[in-house]
Amino acid sequence: MANGVDQVLSDDVGEDVLRKFYQENILHFGKAQVRAAHILIEAVDPETGKEDWAKAERRINEIAGELFGAPDPRRAFPLLAQRYSMDPGTAKKGGDLGEFPLRGQLAREFAEAAFALNPGEISAPVKSGYGYHLILCLERKPPDLQANAFEDPEIRKQVKQEYLESLREKWLETNVYAGMKVKRLVDKLFTEGK
Repeated sequence: MANGVDQVLSDDVGEDVLRKFYQENILHFGKAQVRAAHILIEAVDPETGKEDWAKAERRINEIAGELFGAPDPRRAFPLLAQRYSMDPGTAKKGGDLGEFPLRGQLAREFAEAAFALNPGEISAPVKSGYGYHLILCLERKPPDLQANAFEDPEIRKQVKQEYLESLREKWLETNVYAGMKVKRLVDKLFTEGK
């Protein structure tokens, strides 16, 4: 990753690297959209105000069992979203989030799971920083792929910025966040033992 850090610091990225990154992320740069609904079970317990990931996971699995056990899960989804979802902004609308792009609006894990679905498909439980979700893909809008889009200076600038940002994120995940997780685990072990 030292090479990635050097690239971020020098801001020098080769043409072939940028073109490859563009091709690997064509859905994003082509501004593809998905319209999806979700059922959210938050990791923060509303009664205690504390994180309880295990409880949230058990609850989303119970709801998934009810959903997939229904005669028509797609028709049951909005009813279960209204009944169980902890997202007050979408629960009343059957969990409908509207349209969103692959990046920039929603948690990465959530958006990637939604983009992996075809219209009418429902995901298995998906973990995000908020809790657990069940996702129903309602509609997909394909990317606007122009043959010469990469030649546009604004697109090239965006590709370069996002490529450098992806290197920075990978470096942070590998070198900083991993160390923070280990420290929290060690702290937890020592405080529980007292």
